Parts: sequence; structure tokens; C-alpha cells
Amino acid sequence: MTNPAGSATDSADMRPPLAHIIAQDPSAVDAVHQYFLQTGCDVVFNQDPSLPCRYLVISGDVRFVKYITDFLRRPFTGAVAIVFEDHAISSVADITKRGVRVVLHSLTSVSPREVDRMFAFYFLATDACLDLRTERETVPAPGAVFGEHAAADQSADRERIASELFSAFGASEPPVSSRHALPGTPLVLRDLFSVRPGRKKERPRHVQQERAGAISPDIHATRHQASGRRKTLPHIVAHAYSAIFTAALLIFFLAVWYLACLSAGIAGVGIAAVALQKGSYAQLAYLRPATQIFVNQTRAILDGGSVLFSVLGKDGELQNQERLVSVLSRAIALETAVSSLLREGAGAAGLMFGPEETEVGSSPAYRIQKLQSDLAMVTDEVGLLEADFRALLDERMFPFSVRHIYTLGTAVHAMLSRGFGNLTTADALLSLYTEAAGFRTPKTYLVLLQNSAEVRPAGGFIGSVAIPTLSGGQLSALTIQDVYALDGQLKGHVDPPLPIRQILGEEHWFLRDANWDPDFYQTATRSAWFYAKETGNTVNGVIGISTPFIVNLLQAVGPVTLTDYNDEISADNFYGKSLYYTNVDFFPGSTQKKDFLGSLAQAMLAKITSGSGARMPALFQAVEQGLQSRDIQFMFENPESQALAERYGWTGGVSSSRTCAGGGAVSCVRDRFGVYEANLGVNKVNYFVSRSEQYSVLLNADGTSEGSVSIILKNAASGKERSSGAYKTYLQVYLPEGASVTGVTLDGQAVPYLPQNSALQKPRPLPYYETAESAIGSSASLGVALTVPVASMRTLSVSYVHGSRVVFGNNGAAYELSVQKQPGVEQAAAAVTITYPVYWIVHATALHGPGSVPQPFVAKEGVVGYNTTLSQDQGVRLLFTK
Repeated sequence: MTNPAGSATDSADMRPPLAHIIAQDPSAVDAVHQYFLQTGCDVVFNQDPSLPCRYLVISGDVRFVKYITDFLRRPFTGAVAIVFEDHAISSVADITKRGVRVVLHSLTSVSPREVDRMFAFYFLATDACLDLRTERETVPAPGAVFGEHAAADQSADRERIASELFSAFGASEPPVSSRHALPGTPLVLRDLFSVRPGRKKERPRHVQQERAGAISPDIHATRHQASGRRKTLPHIVAHAYSAIFTAALLIFFLAVWYLACLSAGIAGVGIAAVALQKGSYAQLAYLRPATQIFVNQTRAILDGGSVLFSVLGKDGELQNQERLVSVLSRAIALETAVSSLLREGAGAAGLMFGPEETEVGSSPAYRIQKLQSDLAMVTDEVGLLEADFRALLDERMFPFSVRHIYTLGTAVHAMLSRGFGNLTTADALLSLYTEAAGFRTPKTYLVLLQNSAEVRPAGGFIGSVAIPTLSGGQLSALTIQDVYALDGQLKGHVDPPLPIRQILGEEHWFLRDANWDPDFYQTATRSAWFYAKETGNTVNGVIGISTPFIVNLLQAVGPVTLTDYNDEISADNFYGKSLYYTNVDFFPGSTQKKDFLGSLAQAMLAKITSGSGARMPALFQAVEQGLQSRDIQFMFENPESQALAERYGWTGGVSSSRTCAGGGAVSCVRDRFGVYEANLGVNKVNYFVSRSEQYSVLLNADGTSEGSVSIILKNAASGKERSSGAYKTYLQVYLPEGASVTGVTLDGQAVPYLPQNSALQKPRPLPYYETAESAIGSSASLGVALTVPVASMRTLSVSYVHGSRVVFGNNGAAYELSVQKQPGVEQAAAAVTITYPVYWIVHATALHGPGSVPQPFVAKEGVVGYNTTLSQDQGVRLLFTK
């Protein structure tokens, strides 16, 4: 085919025109690839979208095509987009506005005949869109005429279309290697286009040289005539053996070197990940270039061996290894980006809780905005990397075909999944902080410091409170006050809940006992009211913090030295030290609790903001764990801030909704459980108390259900420890909405029912149960009062009959069970067993709920069960058909 541009002596003008194909699935446009090769074009796949080229073909679903055209950020006259989706023409209007012709296709690949139609439409038609969805042509059999024309007309038609194709655009530069993408290319796109899904079939070198006029057509004859002396058969055989041996030795050496470099690259990425978790940024700085060298070596070996892979018919294995090497390269870049993000986070934390800065580049607003932007980019990249790595595992490609390496890869994928969740939580925290940190007007909050060694329904006994003030995104003031000093200022009388009056012996209700309701919104609202009545000051919200979060925070920050006490406080000794410094020789009006907690808070803030020893990844994981376990809870008076906190599941709400969380078109029944303890023995014995829970549900053939909840309490105290002894507790048990209690037993003995009577002056004998007061409207809630002596264990069981029925429809029926965790109670063991008729078929089992982690199910005929550690809210969803 003659180049319409004419013959020129300049070598740049003699280069074959370049066609760039950006394909979501390269095999779908194989016919387009072959078309370009037959018309004399060089073809590249999935390189930088801004690569200079004469012809650009983009293929994929409409989202992929829009993403590429948006990245170009300029009109591109002459590009063709093949959209493999059944969309209306109006849905691709944004693509055609950029000068790109659109071909709509409803199947999965383009046939050779449709290629002719596509290019005829491109050169001859005036419309912006060609719809091939209803005009699918049959793919011709081998040896059939290519396209719509007969063999006699095909050559002339090819010459005409190719001539117009060559003259459609000006001369362009040769391809840019995808490995050296433009510096300005975003991280996600740069790495996306570093993967070459397919390899073009290269033309023989002499064809390219003849096209450029470098050699004459008869050069091969000249070389044959000057070939020299005739070789004898032994010489030929010896040379053949020598060549085969040399090639085999070279292949063996390259294979061994490839495996060594690949192993070193994978090990380098893993060691760097560990260094990142430890906050060892210096170690990461020298690990990254060393690891990149090994990864580059593996890439070079693959490039050099591509011909051998093609000869052996192993192009698929070559592409798999290229994908693996690309994932490693992206992981290296990602680790660097995450380390930079963590350093930015440490700097932002220093501004939030450190001294005030006035420079624009150092203001909290500027730093948080930049942090959010960088965080969004890293989050997207982690999501893409996780998906690609999951695909490598699912395909069991080498080296994941080896069982032990596959197991290791599964652990790495789980780490990537957790990392993606952590980044999502970080973005949510930053969004909430911009709403609640006083950027518009200063905000003052009431922080309830709840001691979980004396557990209460919303976390623990409120021994002290902190009053932080945030202005312009910075902590401008922080005071800590003893709750007894505040309660002494309350004027008037407030009736306490009946168990507080009869079991605890308190005639009045104060702030220290305000967290009686398990629903934190109710507790926080009441606490803010008490604080306003006692001090005359109002607050903009309430934050509940339980001691397990303080312990996890100390574990991340490391030991802190309290100069006022000449002592060191760590995660291991916090409970004992806090008990000693806040309760020994305590008397109402004493400031020792306020002094100790104030000194501890100041020392921890100083260590976090200075960066001396505080590991940012561990610090953030402590915050995330506190949010998931309800050891950090929020209530805001501002509706926007409260709505954000509710969306992320951080308000500590006790749901009474009967709506199934999983949704769907099938009929669904939802059960919700929650058990909340209150220590009313005036001691700190919960440090020695452990709890486990068992939930059993029986689904009957007629759709009715019944079940039981068992709580096992073990008191490991001996009675000789300071502030320990018998565990006198009041448990609020929340059952499914509409359930009827059929029995309550303690260690197999029936517990008497005693209705509430506020006129009783004497405490009722323990144990007993009653209908509990609830602010969430659940008529199936009950309270149980009992005692667990020292060095003993007791089992409380509550049985019930459900008020709802499982009703089957055309698509079956669904059943959901959710279990809510009590704040301040650390990792209670939980077991769930659901029994159903054997002729019901379980189609799906999945856990749901904020931050829930799937657990291994134990399934046998008619029974589904699992064991877990209740460190956060969890649930199970079952789909049934008959």
C-alpha cells in the first residue's frame, strides 16, 4: 500500500504510522488489531493515553471509555470508541462532544466484517455514532472473504481506506515506552497503562527496512551468493548441538535469575510493608530502590524472553507474569505514597493538638484539605491493587499455584483489604473533623471518661470528664474535672432509675450515673443536661471514651512518663496504676483523679504531636478499633455532624428497626439481640470478670421461631485484691421486637419475676427479673439483677417465642440475626446456632453490619452455626428456599 504522504528522505517521515489501542479487554478488538497490522501500521496496546499517535481506538464499557476520554482533557479529532454495553445513544453524548466517533456494540467482540463497517462509517459518514447492537454480522469462516467486499475489490478498498487513514492526521512521534510514563500522569493511570494486555505480532525486520528503503529486495540473494564455504554434515550437527546447549544453558540461567529476582522483589515488598506498619520510614527509604531494581530485572527478563514464549505458545503465561510484575511495581509506589501520607497525617495531628500556626501552608484547614486529596488518590490505588491481586490469586497463576505461596498471598490480600478499610475510615474521620472542629465557630464538647473496670451500659462509670474546646481546627483549651466535684454543684433532686435507687442505694441521680441507657444518644443527651445544670455551661456535643480505647492508645503511643508522679504508665500497667492513683485514700472533693488523668492526657498528647515514638499506623488502628468496638461514641447537637456520625455507625445507637439490613425482594424476618451490664456493687471488679454469650434460634416448619440467650459470667477475683469482691450486676437484655419471654433461669433454676414498684423502700432480694425501662421502645426488653460471688461462675438463660413468622414467597425467604456489643466490655466470646427444617435449602450465608468480618460457618443438615469474638457488632443473614 502506498503511503499518501509520498517518499521522503527524512527517517522520521518513513516510520510506519502508529495506531494506539486502549482496550478493557484486548481480545474483544483483535480484529481491529489485525486490520491495522495488515494496513502497515505499528500498533501499541494500553500505553499512556496522551501518547502521540495517528489513530486512537478506545474499547470497553461506557464508564471505561469516559474515564479515558476525560483523562485526555482535550478534543481528539479522529479517535474511535467501541462501547461494549447496551446503552442508549444519549448515554455516550459526553464522549462524542470530545470529537470521538462512537460505535455501540452489544456483544463481546468485534468481527472482521464489522471492522470494515466501522472504518467506512469513520471516513464516509457524518453521524457521530454507529449502532451495531441490532445488526450483528456472522464471523466468516476460515478462508472466507474479509469484510463486505469480494476478493477482487478488497485490495482496492483497503488501499483507499488506508490512504485516507494515513492522511487523516499529521506525522507523530514514535511510541513512548509505558515504563517511562510522563511524570505528570496520575498514579492510578500511570500504573494502569504499564500493563500490556497483548503483544502485537511484529513484522519481520527486513519488511520494515524495505519499507524505509534501507535495503533492496534482492539483498537476500546477494547474501546467499557470498555465504562462503559449504559446511559438511558433522560441522552442521556440531554447530546445532552447540547452539542447543548454549540456548538451554541461557534459558536455565535466565529462569533461575528470574525466580531469584522475583523472590527478592516479593520479599522486599513484604519487608517494606512491615516497616511501614512500624513507622520505620528511614528503612523504607532504602528498601524501595533496592526492591525496584529486582522488579526491573524481572521485567527485563520477561521482555527478553517474549520471543521464546511466543514460539512455545505460552503468550498467556507471559501476560500473567507481566501482570504480577506490574502489581509489584505498583505496590512499591503505593508503599512510598502511604509513607508520605502517614507523615502528612503526623504533621496534621501536630497542628490540631499543638501550638497555633498562622501561615497559610501550615494552617489546619490547608493541611487537612491536602491530606483528604492525597488520601483519596491512595485509597483508589489500594482498591485497584486489591482487585488485581485478588484476580491473580483466583487464577492460581505462578507462583500462587504453589499451596504455601497461595496461603501467604491470601494473607497479603487480607492485609490489603484491611488497608482499604482503614483508609476509608480515615477519610470518614477527616470529613467529620471538618464539620465538628470549630472551623466556623468554636466548639466545646463534653468527653465522658468511662472506667470500664466498673462497667455501665454505655461503657463504664463516669469518674471524670474532659472539656476540650476546638477553634479553627485546633485544640485551643482542655480541662479535666472530677465528676464528684461537679455533682456537688447540682441544685435540686432528680429521681434515678429504680435499680440505681434500690440496688446501688442512691436516692438522687447525678452525672456520674447518667450513662444508664445503652443507646448512647440517650445517655449523651442526659449527660449534657446534667452538666449544664451543674455548671451552667452548655456543650456542642458529647463524646464517650471507655478505658479499652485508652489502653490501645497507650499501646500505640508507647509508655509515657508522668513527671509529677515520677512514674511511667504503659498499656500493661494502666489499670493498676490508675486504680492506685485515683482510688487510694480518695474522698469527695479530692483532686487526685483529675490530677492523674490530666497529667496522663497531657503526656500522651505531647508524645503524639511531637512524633517521638508514636507509630502513626498503630495510632490510627487504635482509633479505628475504638470506633468499631463502641469504645468511642459521638453525639453532636449540629444535625450535619450527627448525620455524618450516624452514617459511619459511630453514634453507639441501639437499633430497634425491624427492617432487614440485607434488603432484597424476598420476605425477611430480623432478630436483634443485645446484653448490657451495669456494675452496682461500688467496686472495680469488672477487671476480673469475663463474659461469653450463646444465641440459639429454632425456625419451625410453619415459619414461627423461638430461641434462647445464655450469658456466662465468670468472676476470677479472689476478694483479696483492692476494690474487688462479689460482682453485683443488673443486666438489660434486649430481645427481638415483639418476642414474648417464656422463661428466665440462673444456673438452671427459675428466676422469680418481680414487677417494678417505686414505692418499695427496701431492696428486693437478688436474683430477680423485671420488665426493663427502655428509651428505644422495645417491649421485649427485661432487666435481671444477680450476684456472681468471687471465684465463681454463673449462667443466665432467657428463652422466648418470636412474634413474627418466616413467610416464603416466589423467591424464598430470608432471616437475619444481629448481635450488638456493649461498650467497655472487651472481646466477649459468642456462639450462634440456627436450626431449621431439613427440607429448607440455605442458598447464602453472609455477615453484615458496620465493620463486620465474615466468620467460618459450621454447617450440617438443618443447622448453621459459627463461633466468633464479639469485638464489634456482628450479624448473619440466611436465604432459604424449599
